[in-house]
Amino acid sequence: MLKGYALTENEDAAVRNTVCVVEGAGVVDVNGHYKFHELKHDAGYYLRRGEFGGKPAKFTLYKCSLSNGGFQWFISITPEDKEPGTMSSANELFCLILIIVSSS
Repeated sequence: MLKGYALTENEDAAVRNTVCVVEGAGVVDVNGHYKFHELKHDAGYYLRRGEFGGKPAKFTLYKCSLSNGGFQWFISITPEDKEPGTMSSANELFCLILIIVSSS
């Protein structure tokens, strides 16, 4: 296990080398390949650049803690100067998604 992390070295390497693919979403603009950006909540935090409504957008795929102590995965359109999963990121796409993760 890496000092300060809940992940083993092998788990950390797997998370960092994973590309998440979102397909068939109800909001077509969120479909695509999300690449590792950093670790948050002992899980990968993934980014994808694209367009939403014809304008450039930064999409984030991340694990967010819930008020009941659990976690859930979300996709968010996040302004450049904001963090996803906060009340200040107004463009959350609150959707339950099935994520099948594989290393590439």
